[in-house]
Amino acid sequence: MYIKQSVGQAGINNKTDVFFIQELINIIADEDKRIPAVTVDGKIGGKTKKAINNFQQYIVKLKSTDSRIDPNGRSEKTLVSKVIEIDQEAIPALLIKYKIKKEIPAITGSGPRNVNYRSDAKKVVSVYSENIIKLSMGYAGINKCDFSSTHRTFDDQARIMYKNFLLQTLLKHYVQPEAGVILKQGKM
Repeated sequence: MYIKQSVGQAGINNKTDVFFIQELINIIADEDKRIPAVTVDGKIGGKTKKAINNFQQYIVKLKSTDSRIDPNGRSEKTLVSKVIEIDQEAIPALLIKYKIKKEIPAITGSGPRNVNYRSDAKKVVSVYSENIIKLSMGYAGINKCDFSSTHRTFDDQARIMYKNFLLQTLLKHYVQPEAGVILKQGKM
C-alpha cells in the first residue's frame, strides 16, 4: 500500500497521496489517451476525478466506478501494476520524491512478500519479474514463493508433473504406519 488515505471523490485527499496518484495517473495517461493527463498540484479537482474515473472504467474495468482510489484497494494495486509495466523506475523515484514509505496493509494474508530460490534453482529471474510475482502474490494473499527450478525443459516439467501426480495418487491409496506400507481398502 503506497497511499495512506483515500484519494479522489469523497476521499480524505492527503496532499502527498494526491501528488503521488496524480503522478501515476499521468504516467498512464501518456500511454492510454482514454485517461486524461492532470495537473500535479496535490489538489483534487474535476480533472483528477475524471482521470481516476476513466482509469477505473477502462483499465481496472470496474462495473461501478467511484472516482476514488483507496489504500490497498483494487484501483491502487492496478495503478501501481500498470505503472511498473510502463516504467519500473517510476515508483521508487516517486517514493523518494514525496518521501513515502510503503505501508504494509493490515489485512489477512498481508505482509512482506518473499521470493526464495531453492538450492537447485539458479537466480535468473529479473528484479522486474520478481516485483510482478510479488504483486501477484499480494493479490493472492501469499507471502512466500519458492523457486525450485529455473531451468527446465518442457519435457522435464511434464515428467516432474506426471511423477508428482502419480505420487499423490498413490498416497491417496496407501497408508504408512510405523511398521511399513499397507494398502488402503478400496479401489485403486
